[in-house]
Amino acid sequence: MLAAIGPAAGVAAGGRPFTSLRNHYTITLAPGWTVRPATQNASSPFPDPDGPESDEFNDPGNPLFPTIGISAQNLRAGTTPQQWARRVTETLHTTYGCSRHTQTSPRLAGEAAKVFAYTRCPQYLIVIATVHDGRGYVLFWAGPGTETRTRTQAAAAFDRFLRTFRFIN
Repeated sequence: MLAAIGPAAGVAAGGRPFTSLRNHYTITLAPGWTVRPATQNASSPFPDPDGPESDEFNDPGNPLFPTIGISAQNLRAGTTPQQWARRVTETLHTTYGCSRHTQTSPRLAGEAAKVFAYTRCPQYLIVIATVHDGRGYVLFWAGPGTETRTRTQAAAAFDRFLRTFRFIN
């Protein structure tokens, strides 16, 4: 599951760039994807997925009907990716009751990251936590995932989306 998130070999035909000046990244959206930019800075390690603190992306043509969100917040100097990931998972557990996750440790846009897949959450959830330039990032995929096949498809689609992700300063 998302063992290596690397640069894309190319951008999907018809893809369009989206740059988040609030959250300091750029990504290429596949044709048909919609975006709702964040209007507030994140104040929690895992902000409300439907709230104003996450950039939200949707693929209305996908039968998985996923929601992808990206948020970032300034961290105290010296916060490690492991410490940030622990804060994210603790927030998911205490706020949403999420438990029983699997974990991998890939790199995202050159940074060490932690990826968690939650099957016992309000929805199937894949979460990536990473730190870049003093900011803690959370990237998530939320959607149906009651079957192994659906979860495998979700991870593959999320991986394709993330291959175009780049930090900007």
